Amino acid sequence: MRNLITLILVLLLSGCAGAGGYTAQLAEQSVTTTAMPVASALSRPLVLVISPESVPADVQIEDSKHSLAGFDAFVGSSLKQALAPYFSAVEIASSADGLILDFFAGSG
Repeated sequence: MRNLITLILVLLLSGCAGAGGYTAQLAEQSVTTTAMPVASALSRPLVLVISPESVPADVQIEDSKHSLAGFDAFVGSSLKQALAPYFSAVEIASSADGLILDFFAGSG
């Protein structure tokens, strides 16, 4: 997660000074966690309800020549892994129908 945030910050800052654009390929990135997290994990689960069709494949950073490619692949494969160290459990679902109540009932 820290690597992703660093990448996005570098892209944003270089967009202010550089003339060219850059596309970061998120689908090709692997998520690694830091050896020592800055904060301890919350004792609560995180449930993200994200409709797969609402996640764009590519994202153009506003007011910049830079973009993120493979954003949908990142959300589908790496977002859960990136957030896992910070919560007791992470669930990503495409629909909230019945999932949230089942998830919280099983975690408490």
